[in-house]
Amino acid sequence: MQEILSKRDIGDRIKNLRVTAGLSQSFISEILQLSRSNYSQIELGNQFPTFHTLHILARYYSKSYEWLLHGYHIQEHDKKRSPDAVAFPALEPAIATMSKDGYPQLAIVDQQLRSAYLQSLNNEAFIAQLTALHIPLDYSDPQFIYRAFSLSAMSLPTMLNENDILIGKHLSAYKDLVLNNLYIIITHDDLCIARFLNINSAADGLVFSNNNNNSDFIVPFSAIQEIWESYGKFTTAMNPVANEMELNLRRFENTIRKLEKELNSMRSLKSV
Repeated sequence: MQEILSKRDIGDRIKNLRVTAGLSQSFISEILQLSRSNYSQIELGNQFPTFHTLHILARYYSKSYEWLLHGYHIQEHDKKRSPDAVAFPALEPAIATMSKDGYPQLAIVDQQLRSAYLQSLNNEAFIAQLTALHIPLDYSDPQFIYRAFSLSAMSLPTMLNENDILIGKHLSAYKDLVLNNLYIIITHDDLCIARFLNINSAADGLVFSNNNNNSDFIVPFSAIQEIWESYGKFTTAMNPVANEMELNLRRFENTIRKLEKELNSMRSLKSV
């Protein structure tokens, strides 16, 4: 299993590369097309670098992704060393679902349609017939495409429950991936929910973990169709909490009644 990613250790390695090369933060931030303050937060270990940032840094300093993330190189002689060897194919463009009035709306991929979605996600007729999910939050921003996914009968990270509905924001390019963020990965054969951990240059793929087992897993670029960034969720997990709160309230009310009875008894004794 990959060790837990440390933002501070990654930041220190990136900073040491820059300092050793005698470069300023302003110079590197321009190469990365980041503001100096954003780049500074990476070096300070306050935020993870994006996929795009890692790729540029790996190429610029001639370092492997493994070294940038973990401080070591893959040693096997048949492993690829050069970041340039990794091919980044295009992700499938997502199809937006529209209301009868022509406005974007949120559609849900439920358990029954999951297999069909893998085969037909680029079929406009199929996407159009997905059930609209009417929720109090607005997901109609035309700048982004959102999709809801039922999590029934799936292997899930610990923070999610089987009856949850996860809202995803479509990623148009791999450069927008952020280390340790939660993603919905759509391959040709499967749909999974996991955290992005690493770039495996040897396998031409991405390393993910769903926190439920002792081994991470690699998804080859060639297998990926869509990636959706976890954007929000709807859950039934609050129901037990609400029930517990209601039970505690009833207990409190009963305690108040008992105190009132005792107080009245004391008053009656005092009056005698």
